[in-house]
Amino acid sequence: MATLKFLVIGGDLRQVHLANYLCRKGHSVITYGIENSALSCNCMQASTFASLVHPDMHIVLPLPVTKDGTNLFITGNEIPVTIEEFKDELQPSNTVFGGVIPKTLGADLKYLNIPFYDLMADSAVAIRNGIATAEGAIAHAIFESNITLHGSKALVLGYGRCGKVLCDKLKGIGAAVTICTRNNIDLALAESLGYSILPFSKLKRHVGKYKFIFNTIPAPVLTSDYLNKISEKTVIIDIASVPGGTDFNYAKKKGINAKLCLGIPGKTAACSSGEILAEAILNILM
Repeated sequence: MATLKFLVIGGDLRQVHLANYLCRKGHSVITYGIENSALSCNCMQASTFASLVHPDMHIVLPLPVTKDGTNLFITGNEIPVTIEEFKDELQPSNTVFGGVIPKTLGADLKYLNIPFYDLMADSAVAIRNGIATAEGAIAHAIFESNITLHGSKALVLGYGRCGKVLCDKLKGIGAAVTICTRNNIDLALAESLGYSILPFSKLKRHVGKYKFIFNTIPAPVLTSDYLNKISEKTVIIDIASVPGGTDFNYAKKKGINAKLCLGIPGKTAACSSGEILAEAILNILM
């Protein structure tokens, strides 16, 4: 097996386990901006970024790539690296990997003829990450409630890749799951699998029936009109991308326990999620 050269930059705990996995597979790994005791001693840690990018090196950007829109997200004490500085170091023989790569950076990489892959746009990665997201969402729901999910009515808003996995996990622990979406084909599929279904047009009328509500739709869904129908005893777990689909300020005003749970795979299953990303990278390269 050919030995590949990787530069793994910053990010959350997923990057640590990603780097460790690549090392275990016999590849050469240099890290920058990662400070964690779990990082393998086989990974070389660089203290400066200048001249760190070599020809034929595969670069794994942080997860997330940036938090401020200017600098790469690093967790160590190293000097911050701006996105512009990073681009200046690149060579045409490099390959860039990342998750949710900003559109402007993607456009610049394309202009520079630098091959790049957004791992979060990979359907297989998204489905496998959906397992960690679903398990984490359920863990949050259990922690936030004083009743069991088993036997409780749970509403899942959205039936995309993550929603499908979440429904399956909820059903597996005995929750009475109802799926709500605007997509009639998804409703038909959900019904064929034994779930209760709720067309979105009827959501306002029935939303108050559920003890648990999980939102996966990245758009305003649980607005004040809907929250007025919901009991204070209901737990809302919103796993949609920022800013979520819930009016959290209004929920707080009404005394409803609503949580926006972001980056679940990196928090509750960093090892599994990091290895999923590493495997996806190796599948692309090899």
